[in-house]
Amino acid sequence: MATPLADLDEIILQCRNVQSRELLREAVTCYKANAFRSAIINTWIAVVFDLIEKLRELSVGGDAEAATMVKRFETAQDTRDMPEALKLERSLLTSCHEKFDLFSKMELIDLERLFEDRNRCAHPNLVKMGEPYLPSAELARSHLRMAIETVLRFPPKVGKAALEELFQLVQAEYFPTTVSEAKAVLQESPAIRAKSNVIRDFVLGMSSKILSGDLSQKEVNKRLSALKAMWEIHPSELATLAKTHFSKVFQKAKDGGLKHLLVMLCLMPDLELAVTEGVAAPIRKLIKSVPDEDLALVVRAAIKTSRFNDDAKAKIASLDRDDLSKFVENPPDELLDFILDRATALYETSVSYDDANSNSRKLIKPLLKHFKQPKITKLFEIRATNSQVEGSYDSADLIREIKKQVLIPLEDFNAEMLKRGWKEFVDTPETTEPETDV
Repeated sequence: MATPLADLDEIILQCRNVQSRELLREAVTCYKANAFRSAIINTWIAVVFDLIEKLRELSVGGDAEAATMVKRFETAQDTRDMPEALKLERSLLTSCHEKFDLFSKMELIDLERLFEDRNRCAHPNLVKMGEPYLPSAELARSHLRMAIETVLRFPPKVGKAALEELFQLVQAEYFPTTVSEAKAVLQESPAIRAKSNVIRDFVLGMSSKILSGDLSQKEVNKRLSALKAMWEIHPSELATLAKTHFSKVFQKAKDGGLKHLLVMLCLMPDLELAVTEGVAAPIRKLIKSVPDEDLALVVRAAIKTSRFNDDAKAKIASLDRDDLSKFVENPPDELLDFILDRATALYETSVSYDDANSNSRKLIKPLLKHFKQPKITKLFEIRATNSQVEGSYDSADLIREIKKQVLIPLEDFNAEMLKRGWKEFVDTPETTEPETDV
């Protein structure tokens, strides 16, 4: 945060480029010696050196337009073409703003004032003869501080050439589908120094493609991981986009992309701010009547959102045995209690031996390790009150499995068995005949 009166020796240390830092140090020395014209001239030279070095960095990163500008500067220097060199210097600020977005429009105005004052200081013919230009200490100091806070302390932010590079990076066959790996890749790409407009266009472009419904699940997963990784790299800029741009993107989501929209909300909860009621209505309809192949994806994502959590719970409560069985292998923590309740309810309403056996094998046994004592007791009650469950051949095996896994204390287990008259499940000490002498 800027302070009311910055210490000039401290701001020198913020200068990123070594050459520019030494030039700025010279400018500060001139300022302290009351040589304010020299201070302004050296400040401008520091800015020029810094901007040219930024263009070099961009050219190394693949920006063809930056490479062209650097080549022009080098050619003018090698051939000692002073008219061309002056022309390039005069257009440097405009080019760096318009072509490379290295600073904002307001910052451009401040830098142009520095350039104008530098010309007044360096060229006597720009002022009235016999009256040399005498800048004030305050003016020289303001230029020094503006230069470091506007240009000299920042790395170059990559621009238009980077956007296509980022898209191609994510589209590559082996781009990661996990967020941590995607973040590692993007941190070594132009994404780490991208300008605001590049971040915006990349994120919105990724999102639109995800929600188009045209991609395979693998391609969607790659883009989702890139989107979440970019959010972690540039959280403040993405949070702003959530408020300003994502609403329109969501409104254009195709039917085939709504399931992926739910996953986006699950990964980046801040995006729920952009979900209008016009977008929420078709999502709720999707959750209610989701196709079998998307059931697990949609419900798992919806349960992790605040907006559609209740819709996911209602969906779980309506599932039949075959659909519910899709959740039993690795039930998400957020859904576990609802899955156990639904499985228990289906088991309790078994209408035949075969129905009870199927409910036991497909639902109760795979979930058994998640049952706590009250729910285990409920299973005993179901067996005691539903003759179809008690008569099913899998019923006794389920009781033995509960005992084997020690899901409730053995003392409580035996008490439940004896209370219900199921003595066959209670271990009794073996009786042995006393030895007799022959």
